Amino acid sequence: MGAMPKALRSCLFQSNGRIRLLLPSLTKALLGGEAKLPEYAGLTLRHALVALDVDEWRKPLRIAGIDTSMWDFDEAGDIEASVRRRDNEMHQQAEAVEHQDISGQVVDLTPRLRVKTIQSENNWKVGMKEMNQIISAIWRPTYRK
Repeated sequence: MGAMPKALRSCLFQSNGRIRLLLPSLTKALLGGEAKLPEYAGLTLRHALVALDVDEWRKPLRIAGIDTSMWDFDEAGDIEASVRRRDNEMHQQAEAVEHQDISGQVVDLTPRLRVKTIQSENNWKVGMKEMNQIISAIWRPTYRK
C-alpha cells in the first residue's frame, strides 16, 4: 500500500478573529506576487498552511501537520516582497551559521540567535481556538439548512 495522498489548505486569521480559507491557486498567486488582497493592506495577519491526509476523492481525513507564519501585507495588499525579504534574511543567517568558525575558544552566537529571533517573529503557535477554527473551516458542511 502506498503513502496516503496529501493536500494543502491555506488559512488566514483575519484581524476580526475569523478565519478565511484561501484557494490553493490564490495562495500560490499571492506568494508569487501575481495576486493581492487589498482588503488587508497594511496589516500583519497570522497564516497557517495545513497539510492533510486525504482519501482517493481528495476528501480530508486528518491533519498531518501545520506550518505557521506571519503575512505582512503592504499598502497594496501584496505579501510577496515581505516573504522574499524574510526568506533572504533567513538564508543569509543560516549561511553565516554554516560558515562560522567554531574551532576557537570563543564562538559568536549572534548568527544562531538571529535565526531564532527571525523564526519566533515569523511563526506562531496554534492554540485550541485556532485549531477548532481550522477544523471547522476544512470540514465545514457543503450543504445549507
